[in-house]
Amino acid sequence: MQSRISDQTTLTEHLYRHTGMNTAFVCFFHGDTPLSFLGQGETFAAWLMCVEYVHDLTRPPHFDDALQPLTQLSLLLRKTYKQLVEYLRKRHPDIYAAKAAIVEFHLEQELNQISP
Repeated sequence: MQSRISDQTTLTEHLYRHTGMNTAFVCFFHGDTPLSFLGQGETFAAWLMCVEYVHDLTRPPHFDDALQPLTQLSLLLRKTYKQLVEYLRKRHPDIYAAKAAIVEFHLEQELNQISP
């Protein structure tokens, strides 16, 4: 059991160092419950989709703690994330649609702030 927690901590730290996915985003998307490997994967997929969302905005995101750091990512990371999302969208449209619906649910309050 200790090894499993250690492995998950290592993965979480790796994702933070290499993608910028921080604790505020994890809590925003997944809450305070301990993450499983599946939960970490789902949270990372949401991170990728939220990066795309934030960079499509013409205004700053309203969820400052969770989404504002996404605006600071390098162009190289943003391009890589866009490619990953495009791959998922094209190669696995059903999975993409299901994940996008979950992300949209978490962004509901943010989306309600959008004015036409």
